[in-house]
Amino acid sequence: MRSAKSDQRTGVLSEDKQKRLESIGMVWNAISTQWEENYLEAARYYEQYGNLDVPSKFVTENGVKLGNWIVHLRQKRNGSGRGLPLDDEQISRLDRIGMIWDTDQYRFDVGYEHAKRYYTENGNLRVAARYVCEDGYTLGLWINLKRRQYKKQNLSADNVMKLEGIGMCWSVQKRDAEAS
Repeated sequence: MRSAKSDQRTGVLSEDKQKRLESIGMVWNAISTQWEENYLEAARYYEQYGNLDVPSKFVTENGVKLGNWIVHLRQKRNGSGRGLPLDDEQISRLDRIGMIWDTDQYRFDVGYEHAKRYYTENGNLRVAARYVCEDGYTLGLWINLKRRQYKKQNLSADNVMKLEGIGMCWSVQKRDAEAS
């Protein structure tokens, strides 16, 4: 039987001592454990809200700063975050629970789907600035924001083409004249 002094010198704990420490909650890899806890909270958020568009200041009932963690993951994925990079398994697991890596494109896609539905139902995108969809989505504000982004050349060519494909008119004056 090894003594405690021998354990200290070798840096090895007996299996019995490891089990005893684990029985009182010893965590051997705190980073991995924390990642798993945060991941489970993200999965719960996805189950509840149907997406991972987590507000940056969102804190779970368990006190996990989930919004902050999600922002940090996005930064790590695009190379600007601190710490170890995400591995392929972590990325895959996050993708399986609906991780949103590009929030700008995600929000565009949500607005686009609302605009497309409006266009299908009405045959145009003459949407009042205060128009709100049945589900509470503020489509009128979104359309006006896209017009401003277009004027400032802050919309990708793909997104411009998508919107023009469903009848987007970039000028309100031109739109109103066409409606007359």
